[in-house]
Amino acid sequence: MEFKEIDEINHKNPDDFLNILEGYKQRLEKNRNENEPSIVANAMLPFFKSLGFDANIGRKLKGNSEIDLAILNIDSEVESIIECKKWNSTEMFSVDNTNCKALHECILYYMRERQKGNFSLRYIIISDFYNFYIFESSEFEKLKNDKEFYKFFKAFSEKKDPTKTPQTSNSIKI
Repeated sequence: MEFKEIDEINHKNPDDFLNILEGYKQRLEKNRNENEPSIVANAMLPFFKSLGFDANIGRKLKGNSEIDLAILNIDSEVESIIECKKWNSTEMFSVDNTNCKALHECILYYMRERQKGNFSLRYIIISDFYNFYIFESSEFEKLKNDKEFYKFFKAFSEKKDPTKTPQTSNSIKI
C-alpha cells in the first residue's frame, strides 16, 4: 500500500487527525441504530475519505457478495478489504471468536479478488466500527497457496458441492 505523506492529504498537524477521528465518532453515534451498510456509508466511508483514501462501498464481486468498504489504489484496484459487523454481533471477529462470518467473508472476498487477477491486495480489515483487526494480505495468501483449501474454494466457486470433494470444510484449518 502506498502511504501518503501527511502534507499530501492536507494534514499539517496531529490535531487534524484528531478532528477527523472526532467527526467519525460523531457520525458513528448519529447512525448507531442503523444497519451495517448505512453505518459504513455514513461513518466509515467519510472517515477513510477524510484521510485521503480512495474508498468505495458495496464493491460487487462474483455471486451475490460485495465488499463492505474497499480502499482502491491509483489503478482503481482493491488494495484493502474492510468487512464491518455491528458491535456485539456473533458474526464479528475477535480474539475469542476467530471462526466467524466476518473472517469467512474476508477470505471469500480475498480469494475472489485474487481469482480475477488482483495482485494489489495489501490489507484485510475487520471492524465493528470501534475495533479494527488489521491483517496483512500475506496471511490470506497462505490459504490461496494451500492446495486443499484452493481445491475447496474452486469447487465452491464453480457451484459444486465442496463437501463431496475428498477434503471437506471440516478438514480445512484456518
